[in-house]
Amino acid sequence: MIDSNVPMNYLSAGLSALPADRTKKCPLGKWKEWQTRMPTQDEERAWFANKPDAICIVCGKVSGNLEVLDFDNHGELFPKWKESIPADLLAKLVIEQTPSGGYHVAYRCSDEVCGNIKLAQGVRNDKTVTLIETRGEGGLVLCAPTEGYTIQSGDYVNLPRLTTDERVTLLNTAWHMNEAKRGSQPTLNDMPNGFTMMEPNPSSFEQRPGDDFNMRGDVRGLLEHHGWQSLGIQPDGNEYWRRPGKETDGNSATLKDGVFYVFSSNAAPFEGNHGYVPFTVYALLEHGGDFGKAAGCLLENGYGKAMEVDGGIDFEPLLNKMKPKEIKMFYTASELLEEFTSMKEPLIDGLLRREEVMNVVAAPKMGKSWLVMQLALGFVCGCPWLGRQCKKSRVLLVDNELHKETLSCRLKRVADSMGIGWNDECMKNLVIYPQRGLEKDMTHLQAHLKSYTGQPFDVVILDALYKALPKDVDENSNGDITGVYNMLDQYAQNMNAAFILVHHTSKGNQGNKNVTDVGSGAGAQSRSPDTHLTLRPHREPGIMVVSCCVRSFPPVEPFCIRRDENNLWILEPNCNPEELDGKDGSLSDRAKKRQMTVEDIAGTIEENMDALVLPKPKTLLVETIRDYTECSKEKAESALELLCEQHLLEIRKGDSAKHQQAMKLFFPGQKSSRYQAPEHPRILSGVKARKN
Repeated sequence: MIDSNVPMNYLSAGLSALPADRTKKCPLGKWKEWQTRMPTQDEERAWFANKPDAICIVCGKVSGNLEVLDFDNHGELFPKWKESIPADLLAKLVIEQTPSGGYHVAYRCSDEVCGNIKLAQGVRNDKTVTLIETRGEGGLVLCAPTEGYTIQSGDYVNLPRLTTDERVTLLNTAWHMNEAKRGSQPTLNDMPNGFTMMEPNPSSFEQRPGDDFNMRGDVRGLLEHHGWQSLGIQPDGNEYWRRPGKETDGNSATLKDGVFYVFSSNAAPFEGNHGYVPFTVYALLEHGGDFGKAAGCLLENGYGKAMEVDGGIDFEPLLNKMKPKEIKMFYTASELLEEFTSMKEPLIDGLLRREEVMNVVAAPKMGKSWLVMQLALGFVCGCPWLGRQCKKSRVLLVDNELHKETLSCRLKRVADSMGIGWNDECMKNLVIYPQRGLEKDMTHLQAHLKSYTGQPFDVVILDALYKALPKDVDENSNGDITGVYNMLDQYAQNMNAAFILVHHTSKGNQGNKNVTDVGSGAGAQSRSPDTHLTLRPHREPGIMVVSCCVRSFPPVEPFCIRRDENNLWILEPNCNPEELDGKDGSLSDRAKKRQMTVEDIAGTIEENMDALVLPKPKTLLVETIRDYTECSKEKAESALELLCEQHLLEIRKGDSAKHQQAMKLFFPGQKSSRYQAPEHPRILSGVKARKN
């Protein structure tokens, strides 16, 4: 029987551990879901409360790129393999003996691992048997403390992480022990290592799928499927195309001689002024720019021809990253219920799941960037944020507002306040991508990530959204903003990561608005994200009210936060979150000033008419009014216009030929040797209609 503490220890070490049947050597029940998501502590407790007789660990990405070498047939090749491995490398490995006398050799990889590979085979009793194979993505192993499984060295909760070269050493050593007839050896360096390739290695194919698709693929049908509209072929042979979301006349791209040339800068995922062959169009539209997956899917659909490898070694699983199942678009109710049996993994308890998008919304200079810096460090350390537990995660922080020096200073202050050292191991899981001044919008993000050779990210934080919007995107256009969030959803799915967007509020009083209406821009931004988290001022200075709207969790009650002596945001339980500044007409003095109408401002000027020193240039008086009332320039000018209409003030235009002030304000009837008295008060030219 397996003690319930064992799976909890494995879970804490980042391993997806499941109850198993020792005799059948398989998990108890279906386990497909656990190949992509970690069990929760509650799930582990419930499973192992029944005292199963075995435990197994799911290999692959879900367990931190775990791979296990399985030496079968009573482990007959293990001693020879062991002697061939460098001693320092052997000392790192977790080695376990199985009930049959075989061995498991376990380790984590720096790169993503592929599926199970048969490395060595031989003939025993007139039958070909597998002597050494790997358990990788889609595989699992029964392990200690299951009866009959004993650890010889190392520990599963302290698995080593090997470099690519170290892993190749282990696999090639095993591969050379193969006894079956084989052809030429495909090298491991030619195979997918978990990172997106521009295209599969040519040595893997007699004819590459991409080349075949370029010759006979239906690129027109592909474009139309993704919302592009053909405008017809022109006399010069160019076929004009209009991008999705563009409703007015005009074309966005041309298609001629097998080249799709895009000149629109708002046609994501394509870049403006770039030409694309059909295979690249297919990879970008269907697979988010993952050329390996695109080639694999084309291969399954009859494009290209894979190179035949002679011999009994099954290297096909190494190509599994290029051969995904085609995305299913339609499900019967039964299929949907069968395949999707649970929600995606929570990354912030009660707020955010993997592959979801969250908006963090607040007015400028309210401290939202500090808040998300705390969140980023909360993720990498696996500690609470605003009272909610964060799953330990790798984070990419894309910052397009701050200079690198400011980012460094801020990161240091937040980390020091949270008790995190610069060289702590968790800090390696926070990657910062400063973009201020680079003018790179989100359409380029995925391409830039392909040049990053580190481990994949669980969370991407984009600070701030407005500076990452593609060129020509209108923040107030529902169509444009819907396209932006569709793009982000695609990124999230391709990366298996959550996206957090730092966004600014709309203008005006936010106190009486719904949570989803606080963000600036088109209504699509209120409907597209999975989570809204807004910060709005409380009536008490220094206190912020946090309001949330979630899609995949139970409702979240609003709560209050404040900054502590270290400038960190912490919960403030002693304030009522219902007391929003501006709610139900209750405003602080500053908020009241911001809500003054044109008539209010004009009345204030009239009440203080005796204090006015006139004549005064109009621009100076407008700035004086704005300083006093904190109103907009437009409202100040409209208030002066109203006072002129009421004959309380006059605005007179000077003679530019005599270098006189363009406009000055006077009391009615006041004379000046440098100005001509007008017959009627002159009203400000070009002043827009007054806004209340």
